[in-house]
Amino acid sequence: MAKRFGDVCASDVRQLVRQTHGNVGPLKSDDIFVDIGSGIGNIMVQIALTTKAHACTGIEVRSELCDIAETRIQSYLSEWPLLKKVSTVASDLRDVSLSTTSPMCDSTVVLANNVNRQIWYYLENFAR
Repeated sequence: MAKRFGDVCASDVRQLVRQTHGNVGPLKSDDIFVDIGSGIGNIMVQIALTTKAHACTGIEVRSELCDIAETRIQSYLSEWPLLKKVSTVASDLRDVSLSTTSPMCDSTVVLANNVNRQIWYYLENFAR
């Protein structure tokens, strides 16, 4: 899978989550996972394939990266049917109404890795 989606493996995802929240348990079938700054979908794919999460959505400002993610996901959907849980949104996070727009308003787990200062400021002050 690394050749198809990059060099992120399941243990990398688990380690990343545990570094931030030591008490994170397994994702359940009613969890909705959102990856802010999802790139080509590495994390979303790992979450979809290795957890019971109901849905995995990525928000990525660069539409060309969303296109790559969608192309790869569609091309491997028959091999890995769990990828049907994955979707991408090509948008600037600052343009998404977090409290009323799906998937953010429905999310139970949000990953924001390597987010720049402007986005952190926005999340801390306006995303309530």
